[in-house]
Amino acid sequence: MTSDAGLEAPIAFAANAAYGHGGQGEFLRLMTAALASEPGATVISRFVPPGRVSAVNVPFTGTMRSALFGVIRGVPGLRRRQDWLTLLSDTEFDARVAEAIGAPALFDGVMAQCATTIARLQRGATRVVVTSLNTHIQHLARTMDAEYRRVGAAGPSFVHPRMVARALREIDAADHIRVNSEIAKRTFVEAGLDEARVTAIHPGVDLDHFTPVSKPDDVFRVIVVASIDPRKGVHDVLQAFEKARLPGAELEIIGGTGDRWSRQLLERYRSRLPSL
Repeated sequence: MTSDAGLEAPIAFAANAAYGHGGQGEFLRLMTAALASEPGATVISRFVPPGRVSAVNVPFTGTMRSALFGVIRGVPGLRRRQDWLTLLSDTEFDARVAEAIGAPALFDGVMAQCATTIARLQRGATRVVVTSLNTHIQHLARTMDAEYRRVGAAGPSFVHPRMVARALREIDAADHIRVNSEIAKRTFVEAGLDEARVTAIHPGVDLDHFTPVSKPDDVFRVIVVASIDPRKGVHDVLQAFEKARLPGAELEIIGGTGDRWSRQLLERYRSRLPSL
């Protein structure tokens, strides 16, 4: 990944994501664009295309954790364990970043993905920012558990207890916490953090990538772009759309089903909503 001296950069941002893939990938796209104007800044991730910013790509291949990840995904009874899969991916990414991080002046890492790296950086003079793309980790865990129970989804959410422990260590060690909304900031303050340590920065939009176009028809169409699981609330959109009974309206969902609960959810609504 790097020379023996490690990564030397004024700013290093790390995210266990691939450029433009999913919500975290879109956040990575924004950070890549922002850091492109910062001389010497480096992005460490699963993949960033060449030419956009100084990047260190860490593909999720060739390690014991990546091999175990593939085994779990290949077993029907285990593939629903999103908590195991997320934890394996995050800890593998963290270990490889920690090996290469060197001593940047400022390190910015996504919450629960950089605990080992941050612990190593604490030995030096690096300033540490933890970026939370969700609410405070304990608030997130409680909310996910409650929602899974409410909708009757089998299995745990993606928040493993070890993820919670890792995130808490990061939060405790960080000089500053960055969140995406005032709502998320409030959960950190309610968890006992000094409000001055938490800043809400609302994500922007890459208008070179997302370009408005003319609508080709006059259909009232609701579009949902999300994975179909309790975390994203697609079930609430389906319920609301059915209750609204809007004449001639359409509901289009762009996203994958990953388990029996999500597939059965869509089957039920497809039988009742021909416009889905």
